[in-house]
Amino acid sequence: MSKKLLPFLSLGFCFLIGIGLMIYIVWGKSIRVFQANQLFEFRNYEKAESIYEDLAVDLPASKVISHNLALCYYHAGLYERAVKNISQCVPRENSFASATIPSFKDADTYYYNLANAYFKAASRDGIENQTAVQFFTAAVENYKKALLANPVDHLAQYNYELTVLHLQQMANKPPEKQDPKQEANDLLQNTQNSEQLKAKIIPDTAPVNGKDW
Repeated sequence: MSKKLLPFLSLGFCFLIGIGLMIYIVWGKSIRVFQANQLFEFRNYEKAESIYEDLAVDLPASKVISHNLALCYYHAGLYERAVKNISQCVPRENSFASATIPSFKDADTYYYNLANAYFKAASRDGIENQTAVQFFTAAVENYKKALLANPVDHLAQYNYELTVLHLQQMANKPPEKQDPKQEANDLLQNTQNSEQLKAKIIPDTAPVNGKDW
């Protein structure tokens, strides 16, 4: 074999290794996303959370990973962490005060689950009344955004009306008789019983197709 061919063969070999490594990385991440989504669907939130957290390090710009990790936090009772994660998926230009219809992919799901996380955060034990009002108000505004993105979302409409009613009840009661946590828990229990606050998970086809990477 001519010595002149050796450099070209070496370059070709390195190129093939590079391509193989890229395929391994891409498909490896896709497989892990699929595993995490499957674990979530089977309600194994702790293991799903572990995989999503690893993926979040590798794919920090992925809205899908950040959102689905937030749902694991949600089911673990870490509602404020869920709020933080899902908030990263929502463009800043889509402000609460704006009536602009959100046009980004899965906007209704992001806003719906963000509102649910705010609602649950407002209902947790030991929360101050003022903070609870702020969180319930944020829930209302995010349900509005979910409805702008998907006007026929009956779950968002139900939860929106429920949260508005709750805020009105809190505002109309004398301070000494207010027990916002208990009221919130009662309302939340009724909602959970009717499966109105069931979180949605973005289909696993989104990360597998690589559209979010």
